[in-house]
Amino acid sequence: YIYRGKKPVYWCATCETALAEAEVEYEDRQDPSIYVKFPVSTPPKFRPDLFKQPVEVVVWTTTPWTLPANVALAFHPDAQYLILEGFPHLLIASELEGRFSSLLNTVNIKHLGEITGKELKGLRCQAPFGDRESVAVLDEGVSLEEGTGIVHIAPGHGQEDYQIGQREKLDTLSPVDHQGKFTDEVPMFKGKGVFDANPLIIADLKKRGLLLHEEPITHSYPHCWRCKQPVIFRATPQWFLSVEHQGLR
Repeated sequence: YIYRGKKPVYWCATCETALAEAEVEYEDRQDPSIYVKFPVSTPPKFRPDLFKQPVEVVVWTTTPWTLPANVALAFHPDAQYLILEGFPHLLIASELEGRFSSLLNTVNIKHLGEITGKELKGLRCQAPFGDRESVAVLDEGVSLEEGTGIVHIAPGHGQEDYQIGQREKLDTLSPVDHQGKFTDEVPMFKGKGVFDANPLIIADLKKRGLLLHEEPITHSYPHCWRCKQPVIFRATPQWFLSVEHQGLR
């Protein structure tokens, strides 16, 4: 019945402790907001003609430091996705094309084809960090009101991401220690605090041609009620009792 696993919790790197939800306060904070390109390595089985030329999936995130823990990309199953002409071509949700075009100051980008979220299942991309692939998963919680309609999934650094990871049997990567610094699992940024690593991660993405756009964003962010410093979501090893074992539920 008893097993050991990882689960993300609110973590204060300043106090070096886990926090309950009641110990978290929300304050406005400015963070970098970036659009990142994930090159497609394995196209989906549907509409292979759309992927004859190189295609890159575009993802929006306000937490660049979580990208080294990426294992999947979530698509809305009922949404329509567009392949936009480019070098390489770009894939985004059709509902967000207007906002996306104005962001990049481009008009009349040629549409090369359309594909539904359901049809994208099986697609795999090269993860931005680490020698692994990021797999396509489907989730109805994916927002079609901001970003690109595609969400980067890091089960070790977010509650919704963790739930998707459990459902899809994804790895729960959490390469961040109790002081909020990257571990040996991310040699490039080892020893750097996650917020200090943000500009370094962005610079590296830009150098490798994976950064499409960057702008600051002010948003409500969790802070520690004791030290008033920003907290992170971090998966830690914990003990669990399985209610599924031998019909215990």
